[in-house]
Amino acid sequence: MRTMVRALLIATFAFLTITLVMNAPAQVALQCGDFSSWEEAQATYQASPWMNLDPDGNGVACDCLLNGTPC
Repeated sequence: MRTMVRALLIATFAFLTITLVMNAPAQVALQCGDFSSWEEAQATYQASPWMNLDPDGNGVACDCLLNGTPC
């Protein structure tokens, strides 16, 4: 009986996990022009480094916002 309950709990957990993952909203790839300040872009880049906000790889997101040039 315990084995059956344990198997049911594992199956329920697996089902819920798969359902949540499949229904998760897609992540939007932001671009430098989407930010109003360099600080906002840098904070986003540090929280989500998979976003391509540092194309030159120098650790600074959206260099264009930092030096005031259009992005």
